Amino acid sequence: MATVLMSACKSFFITFVYASPNNYVRRSVWNQLRALEPESNSLWVLGGDFNAISSVDERQGGSKRRSAICSKFSNFLFETSLLDMGFNGPRFTWHRGDLMQRLDYCLCNQHW
Repeated sequence: MATVLMSACKSFFITFVYASPNNYVRRSVWNQLRALEPESNSLWVLGGDFNAISSVDERQGGSKRRSAICSKFSNFLFETSLLDMGFNGPRFTWHRGDLMQRLDYCLCNQHW
């Protein structure tokens, strides 16, 4: 259990994300999130189902033809300098048949 001193608290932004599994619809999410990005020095954390992977290590099984990482998601992470906060638990957060992927993330900016 963590204790937070009220005098040390700053305001922050939390964004909950559900990105569509549809590529066309999901692409607009990255632009919408860029528009939400708070001003500099503001704390920002984003969490949820991004329905994309940023690295080949976040996928196992399934068709080899569709094993590419989502470049739009990777570009979004790079351009916004968002950091993966990591998590405890199973390596993959979604599966269907023999395909397993990590689609859920908790991200933060450098000020978090």
